[in-house]
Amino acid sequence: MKNIRIALLLSIVFFSNTINAQSSKCVMAKNLTNNCIIRYYYYPNLQAYYDNQNKVFIYQDEKKWKKSEELPNFYGGYSIYKHVRVLIKDFDDDNPESQIAVHKKEYPYCSNGRFTYTFASN
Repeated sequence: MKNIRIALLLSIVFFSNTINAQSSKCVMAKNLTNNCIIRYYYYPNLQAYYDNQNKVFIYQDEKKWKKSEELPNFYGGYSIYKHVRVLIKDFDDDNPESQIAVHKKEYPYCSNGRFTYTFASN
């Protein structure tokens, strides 16, 4: 009888951990006006993106777009937490770099740190 209780208790603990692990998956927010998943941040002064779904940066290196979990050394210790980033609310495909011309025009880099658009966040 004691062995059955222990087995039952262990199975409950095991299954509850499995259910918890599956339910802790990141839920992405949606833009209700166009039904796009809010997936990317755009960094105007880097002209780079961060994919919040895959947890990678998308940046240009020698005229080729690359993906990496960290920014490369040539960004010189850039702090993504101290600088402006913009939520991209109208694009959720796999290649945000295709929209770089639009984003550069809509969210231009400002060297003095004063941005005029309202979607910017620090």
